[in-house]
Amino acid sequence: MEAYLDSHAALLASFVIFFFFAGAVVLVLWIMLPFAVFGTKGLVREALAEQRETNRLLRAILEQSSLAGDKEKPETSEDKGGGKAAPRDPS
Repeated sequence: MEAYLDSHAALLASFVIFFFFAGAVVLVLWIMLPFAVFGTKGLVREALAEQRETNRLLRAILEQSSLAGDKEKPETSEDKGGGKAAPRDPS
């Protein structure tokens, strides 16, 4: 009977140790989380600024091509065969 209690005590002790370390890991990650979130804010702002600059440049290119008289329709995925199939000639 004593060995039976010892095995249960060992099992209980192993669960306690496991949950203690798992809780410690979660606690450390929870403490680090705000620093990671606020640390990425600057990077997101930089990416947004770059995206706005790219959009501005693309708008300028589009306006420039429109003013130059380029009336060519840009090629789309449907033109490349990615869209609907072309109708077949019945003859």
